[in-house]
Amino acid sequence: MPAIDDDRLRRALRLIGDEAAMPGPRPAASGTSWRRRRLPLVAAAVLVAACVAFLTLGLGGGSRPSADADGQGLTVPQWVACAQLIVVGEVTAVRDAPQEHRVVMTLSVEEWLKPASGAERVDIETVDPAWAKVREPLKVGQRLLVVDANDPEGDVDYFSGRELTDYRSQIRQELAKSSRSTCPDFWRTPTASPRGDT
Repeated sequence: MPAIDDDRLRRALRLIGDEAAMPGPRPAASGTSWRRRRLPLVAAAVLVAACVAFLTLGLGGGSRPSADADGQGLTVPQWVACAQLIVVGEVTAVRDAPQEHRVVMTLSVEEWLKPASGAERVDIETVDPAWAKVREPLKVGQRLLVVDANDPEGDVDYFSGRELTDYRSQIRQELAKSSRSTCPDFWRTPTASPRGDT
């Protein structure tokens, strides 16, 4: 599990532990009072199991936020290897793309990660998040880390806030390695329709 997911798990477990440590209702003086005393512990155990399952399955066990049409995800090293563009910058414009359900964001680039340098402004096309309804719509003024990993569906990954910081750190570490992962065949030659097809 990558450091970002491990950190989330630790925070979730800490919150659950704090909740379980809180005193519950005073048990009645009866032979069934032990059930009331153990109820918070049972609930905490269930929550821990749910958190572990969510972080392992829901976050892909270290895979990138999305997967290809067959449900195959990329590890962070593979994700970086597949990326043709990784930048940090501020969104200065968002407009509809020629193709339906797609938008073009214009980014004022603060930092080029891959390649190491490029233009001060870049246009990036992606699936319209307002149409897909899987994340917040793009807005002017957002500071984003954008990763174009040649997704078979023509989507790009973008992150803000704490996720921007965490993923940028992991990406920098990966790019600094002398020996890097390669982009897997299932991603480079997908069976899904190529970008732009319907």
